[in-house]
Amino acid sequence: MSDLHHGNRKTRGSSAGGSVATAHASAKLRDISHSRPRGWKAVAGTAIWAVLLAALLVGILAAIGVRFGSEEPAPVPAAEAARQDLAVRATRLADGARQYDGETYAQVASHAAEFSNALGGVWEPWPTGAPAGTTNPPLPTSGADLSTQELAAQALDLSDAAIAAANGLSESIESAPSRPLYLSIALRARLDAQLLAEAAGTEVPACEANAESAGALAASSAGLEKASASREWIETATARLEPAQRNQRLPRINALTTFEEGMVGAGIPDSRMVPAAYPTDESSENLINLGLENYAEILTGANGDARELVNFGCSLYLDSAERSAAPALPGLANERH
Repeated sequence: MSDLHHGNRKTRGSSAGGSVATAHASAKLRDISHSRPRGWKAVAGTAIWAVLLAALLVGILAAIGVRFGSEEPAPVPAAEAARQDLAVRATRLADGARQYDGETYAQVASHAAEFSNALGGVWEPWPTGAPAGTTNPPLPTSGADLSTQELAAQALDLSDAAIAAANGLSESIESAPSRPLYLSIALRARLDAQLLAEAAGTEVPACEANAESAGALAASSAGLEKASASREWIETATARLEPAQRNQRLPRINALTTFEEGMVGAGIPDSRMVPAAYPTDESSENLINLGLENYAEILTGANGDARELVNFGCSLYLDSAERSAAPALPGLANERH
């Protein structure tokens, strides 16, 4: 009996001990079950913030033009595509002209290089090398294969492309600075095409113009005063020539007069000064060069059909000496005095 009671007591004691152990285990499980969600929430919160920060960083880098992996470049707007096309054409013309000796080719190469620089250069998606699996698009910037005749055609094509780009610009604040540059490039490239054709012994492309229509397009009070003064300077230089040479240049004087009439006919008040003020250097060469540069400034700053404006400007340069004397960007940097 005593053993049995003793055994029973052992059994009861073991059962009580087990209950206590079970109670402790349950308490620990409750503690763990309560503490675990709090840890997960902290980790999850940290992860969310990390993702948000990473997304923000990627957005900032993308905004400043950094590319990731093999991502293809986004399509460019039409205005940028036109600018890029002109820069490529100018770079090709410069490279081609450098292949030949002679003052004309050196001058054309210099002009074309300045065109490209003024345009901002040729853009490449990955200038330091494309990522694995992609390549920069091939660009026809080499002119090593151009003949002298093809160089003249290349310059004429550049002029036409610049005219098209000027006519294609939207009337916006962002586009406003580009139009005078495109018109200036179009005019200089056309003059270069004429110089290159002369050097190659091929037919010189003509510049057919309507002076009255061009005057109406370029009409402004300031433009009329500048045109009138410039015409007087060119008249003075022309009057100093021998009769035969003078007669050859009289049609230009008539065209300049008609140009002014086109301005007045467009409704501009006639505020011309007679006589006009003259520059300090009154040599015939300077009067003609400065006068032509003033006309280029009027025309490149005008609205309306770019081809008509450029053709009239081109028609005012009567020989290779006058064409060569024009600056790389006619109308944009009148520095002669």
